[in-house]
Amino acid sequence: MSVTLISEEEILSSWGEYSTPLVSICCTTYNHSRFVQDALEGFLMQKTTFPFEIVIFDDASTDGTQKIIEEYMEKYPNLFVPFLQKENLWQGKGISGTFTIAFPNARGKYIALCEGDDYWIDPYKLQKQVYLLDKHPEYSICFHNVTEVYEDKTQEPQNSICCYPKQILDIEDLLYQNFAYTCTAMFRRSLFSKHKFPDWYLRPGLVEAADYPLWIFNAEHGKIAYLHEVMAVYRHHSGGFWSTKDKIHQLKNTIRTNQYINKYLNFNYQKIIKSKISYFYYEIALEYQIKGNIAQARKYFIKCLFEFPFNRRVSKKQLLKQIICCINNKNMFLIFKSGIKID
Repeated sequence: MSVTLISEEEILSSWGEYSTPLVSICCTTYNHSRFVQDALEGFLMQKTTFPFEIVIFDDASTDGTQKIIEEYMEKYPNLFVPFLQKENLWQGKGISGTFTIAFPNARGKYIALCEGDDYWIDPYKLQKQVYLLDKHPEYSICFHNVTEVYEDKTQEPQNSICCYPKQILDIEDLLYQNFAYTCTAMFRRSLFSKHKFPDWYLRPGLVEAADYPLWIFNAEHGKIAYLHEVMAVYRHHSGGFWSTKDKIHQLKNTIRTNQYINKYLNFNYQKIIKSKISYFYYEIALEYQIKGNIAQARKYFIKCLFEFPFNRRVSKKQLLKQIICCINNKNMFLIFKSGIKID
């Protein structure tokens, strides 16, 4: 991304007499030297009538990411609140710096998220989201559309449009399908000064994809606003923490997260959550069958069936064919996906 940035003095003068930031941009980086410049410039190009701060947490990068951050800090010393680690917290201890360091040090009324490998492309993104949340105190969180880009060029860039056409959504919509990207989120900081995160959420290494539960925690306390505008870019690349994990590992961690969410919500949305978990079991079974591990495939096909027997997401006819196939110990590669419906 190529943008012409104005000086820190010009940014500060546009804010008038404000002293405390209205928005805290919380950014986490780790070995993002190829990408972090775009993220930082996406923050600095924001045109707002209110002050913002950039709370940046780098988890002991080894590729020069911290040097790039320091170069921008020198030019914009009053905008950055840096936490540049010498020891890696996530890989070393399973501790999220976002929740233990960045969030507690944010001062804004609102928190906007963007990791160091993604970036914003609309200079009025913050202004639009703040306007919406200020005008509607009943909204707890706000998202928007993104463009997805692929570093390996295997796919053309594509706009990711929310599966729901409406602008106002609720927790049931989010539980049925996670439609939100981290680089699009803005929510009220006060929510987490009043309500603590559950213990399981902060326990080291337990929840690897922490964004989805965070959306749920917000959606408990208000409506979800969705701006159907593309205002950020989400990158798919080989160095991403989640993308480097095996698909079976991803699915198992996602199931565990949904199980914790189900209990956290006092099983009030169990039908929706268990239907998702059943579908994830089906996906795991397909992966094991592809790998030739028939015993594990059979186990997870059966878990899919018993988790939620009447699941519209999975064709029962196709599921029973797969179970019979595994019982007969035949590694027949059927047209799996044709038997799955995602509503």
